Amino acid sequence: MKVLPKGATKAQANKLCAEIEDTVAKGIFIPTKEALAFKEVAENWIDQKKNNVRASTLAGYQGHLKHYFFDIDPIKINRINPQTVEAFISDKLSLGMTRATLKKVLITFNQVMKYAVRQRLTDFNPVRDAEKPKKSSVELPESEKTKVLTPGQITRLAGKHIG
Repeated sequence: MKVLPKGATKAQANKLCAEIEDTVAKGIFIPTKEALAFKEVAENWIDQKKNNVRASTLAGYQGHLKHYFFDIDPIKINRINPQTVEAFISDKLSLGMTRATLKKVLITFNQVMKYAVRQRLTDFNPVRDAEKPKKSSVELPESEKTKVLTPGQITRLAGKHIG
């Protein structure tokens, strides 16, 4: 449960009260003390996935959860918000994770949070709402670019290897 800071206004208290009443009305209110940690929800999700995905896919999910979520694992599932996800993204990029790997890890993160919403452990998926990195517009060095040969170059190249 959220606690207002000392000196909060009546309007802030009323807003928080309305948010709590809304979650109660939706049937998804869980006091923070009773909420599961991300790690527990992820383990439950993996157990549910075991019979629905290939072994290689399951191994990929398990690897992501084991190696990349240690800083998210202890957080209560209903306390993860878009800012938490954006900080996770920034941290992984600053540690040198490639965008391709990050994209795969975020898919796992998103699936765990979707599972949490379906199980009524939280009322929204913050991964969906978080700002994700855009594709890099860094120009590749000339040596790494794909070179397209002209028909004449193809003929000469083929002639060297055939004759």
